Amino acid sequence: MNKVKPDVIVNLDRPRALRLDLNAMCEFERVAGRSLFDGSTLGSNMSASDIRVLLWACLLRDDPTLTLEQVGSLISVNNMAEVASKLNESFEAAIPDKTSKAVVSKAEEKIDRPLSEVMTG
Repeated sequence: MNKVKPDVIVNLDRPRALRLDLNAMCEFERVAGRSLFDGSTLGSNMSASDIRVLLWACLLRDDPTLTLEQVGSLISVNNMAEVASKLNESFEAAIPDKTSKAVVSKAEEKIDRPLSEVMTG
């Protein structure tokens, strides 16, 4: 039985499917030079580059031809909160509940406030 959770749909230039699977995690690590699970990536420590790389990595399954620059042009101040919310949703969908809670809790300890508050503004 396949336990991969469904894609998260985000409206960009068109509705696109986000999936934070192992391939996306590895692509994020390769390009960003750090892990999603090191406790420093989530929340307020995410730079604009981190958000762009994570969105790109999560979109590769939907469209493997996308470049970082193309993905960057899909994000603006007008949709940043929605994109961050959808990335957070894809993270929660990808990680088993206990692991997700532990990672989010660790990130929240570092930033001293709830991750959902940081990700959605």
